[in-house]
Amino acid sequence: MILAGWSSNNKWSTYGAMREACQLISYEIPLGLSILVVIVSVGTL
Repeated sequence: MILAGWSSNNKWSTYGAMREACQLISYEIPLGLSILVVIVSVGTL
C-alpha cells in the first residue's frame, strides 16, 4: 500500500497510503488478540 502511494509522486497520496497502512494494522492487532484469547482459553485450535 505504501509503495502504491509513493509511486504516484504525490505527497498526499503517500500520506493517504501511510494512513491506510496504520488503519490496517490497528484493526488486525485487536482481531489477532481476540482470536488468541479464545485459543488460550479453550486450550486447542
